[in-house]
Amino acid sequence: IEVRKIPVELIALNHSQITLYQGEQENLIVSFTPSDATYQDVIWKSDNNEIATVNDEGVITAIKAGHTKIIVTSVDENKSTSCDVEVNNNNEIEFNPYGDDIYW
Repeated sequence: IEVRKIPVELIALNHSQITLYQGEQENLIVSFTPSDATYQDVIWKSDNNEIATVNDEGVITAIKAGHTKIIVTSVDENKSTSCDVEVNNNNEIEFNPYGDDIYW
C-alpha cells in the first residue's frame, strides 16, 4: 500500500485584521487548502512581541498600544499568511448615574 502525501497549497486565517484592547485575547483559526492536506502543523510568530504575542494555538494576547502583524507558516510547503493587529489603550468607561444623555 502506497500512502500519498497531500501537500498544503494555501493557508488562511479567520481574520486578516483585528483590533484589540490591552489585555484582550483573540483566537486565530487557520484553515488549509486542500482541507485534507496531510501535514497541518504551523508555526506562529508575532512581528513585535512588545505589542502582541501569539502562542502555539494561535491565541493573540494584546500587550500594549501599537501595531504588529501575526504570521502563521505551514511546516509543509512553507505557505504563510498574516493578520494585522492593532492594540488600543484601555479607556476607562465611567458610569453616569444620570443616564447617557446627561453629562456631569
